[in-house]
Amino acid sequence: MFDLVVRHGRVIDPGAGIDRYLDVGFRDGRVVALEPGLPIENAAQVLDAGGKLVVPGLIDLHTHVYWGGTSLGVDADALARRSGTTTFVDAGSAGPGNFRGFRHHVIERSRSRIIAYLNISFAGIFGFSRNVMVGECREIMLCDAREAVACGREHRDAIVGMKVRVGKVASGSSGVAPMDIAMEAADRLGVPLMAHLDYPPPSRAEVVSRLRRGDVLTHCFKPFPNDALDGRGRIRAEILAARERGVWFDIGHGMGSLDFDVARAMLAAETAALLETASEPQRQELRAEIHANAERALRQDRSLGEAYLALERIEPRRRWDARERTLQEGLDHDERNGALSSEYSELLFEVGRFDDALAYARNASTLEPLSLSKRAIVGSILLQNGDIESARDIVDELSEVWPNDANLWLLRLRVAFWGETYDDALALINAPASQIRSTRARQCWRHAVDAMRSAPNTLPRTAALRQIVDCSNTGDLPTAQALMQYSALGELDEAFALARQRFEDERRGGEEVLFSAATAPMRHDPRFMPLMRDLGLLGYWRLSGHWPDFCRDPSLPYRCQAEAQRLR
Repeated sequence: MFDLVVRHGRVIDPGAGIDRYLDVGFRDGRVVALEPGLPIENAAQVLDAGGKLVVPGLIDLHTHVYWGGTSLGVDADALARRSGTTTFVDAGSAGPGNFRGFRHHVIERSRSRIIAYLNISFAGIFGFSRNVMVGECREIMLCDAREAVACGREHRDAIVGMKVRVGKVASGSSGVAPMDIAMEAADRLGVPLMAHLDYPPPSRAEVVSRLRRGDVLTHCFKPFPNDALDGRGRIRAEILAARERGVWFDIGHGMGSLDFDVARAMLAAETAALLETASEPQRQELRAEIHANAERALRQDRSLGEAYLALERIEPRRRWDARERTLQEGLDHDERNGALSSEYSELLFEVGRFDDALAYARNASTLEPLSLSKRAIVGSILLQNGDIESARDIVDELSEVWPNDANLWLLRLRVAFWGETYDDALALINAPASQIRSTRARQCWRHAVDAMRSAPNTLPRTAALRQIVDCSNTGDLPTAQALMQYSALGELDEAFALARQRFEDERRGGEEVLFSAATAPMRHDPRFMPLMRDLGLLGYWRLSGHWPDFCRDPSLPYRCQAEAQRLR
């Protein structure tokens, strides 16, 4: 005998590992049977859930349910009836100064289960409306770890973590300091921290680098600026590093904290990363699924640039011809898509077509003029092409706005190094704010400077080069940097050995370094075009008819087309 039978629904219960079509039988308010074809003759009520999902009560990780206590609060019980949510996690509506009221008037009176992150600000979120927007952490005197810890201990059964909101709106001139205070309180209470980040300052890197295993970065698909993607649509290194540390990522879409372009690009980038590590059967299954989803999206909207990005990224990396056709088709339908232009620029960069790459990179930067990363890509292409002064102008321009950006710091170092301003390079390497984290890596960069400064055929240069070889082998000096130095210093045997190891044996990306100004001596060596053949680039150039820029160099000891014909 059942009080209720829910039939024909797709039952999803991740905790029990269930995802299949079942009937659910209830008695006295509890699930007592879960199997297909339950008898309904003696059931008091029967519901047909065909075409619907049947799930346990849902948990919403990011809500604001201090109804009547904050301007952004909603009625949890009213929402529960419409959403199937039975547990609401309040994301910092109340602080130590008003949490007792939140508990008495809302948590204890609600039929829904409510647990909470405690705001580090004593007042909680108090000024959040269309006409009044006052960040609760702008006044640092409101942030007190002692009050937070005392409140957390008093309400240990209801408080599951600390919440902090930082950014130009939420913390203003207090910057990242409220986060440090919140983290100290969370550490003392033994609970996680949830961090909200709006506009800089502080920067994304400053916030994300502080998060620990179990902490939460909310609004993870937030729009530019301080979003999780670089100008090429790739997930930023600090975001990936945080995930590796065990940081959780919360969508927290809210009223303006989700950008569908960012979400699509991040999901596509994540899928591409999965393709790199999956087994071959898994890889084929993933590619088929992504291809089907992208084609389905394009049938509805041919101008959806992100679908073309997904299709391009499931192609094997060295299928340059197929990747190029996909990106060109995408740009034909969505010519003002900055991510597409940036991706195409990157592909052209890989295959030695620097002039075309620069044109598309500049277009991407024009389409998104506030994007640091897209402007920095222009600087990187100029640097690789030997236009040091133009690259330096871009670095100086961007540094005025983003003086602490990690990616820009590396470009600044490369400009100083290859611009032969070695004192500036050493100052960056040795500075407390250096982005070269390990002592060993910093020493490797110093050896790199020594090698460039010392005279040819001298003991200091020989010693420095030996150190560069060791540093490259251990990964403490980037392979591209070592390769360019070997070539620039005439150590071509080392250069070709490293190039074959990186690009042929390990099949790692970054072929654009082979076409940089620093590696020009390699291109004048008879071993260069056979290397291009073995990497598949010679075939791409010949079939596409798009030859790399270096083929226009009249000082080459060969003609590219003739050499390609000879090496077929």
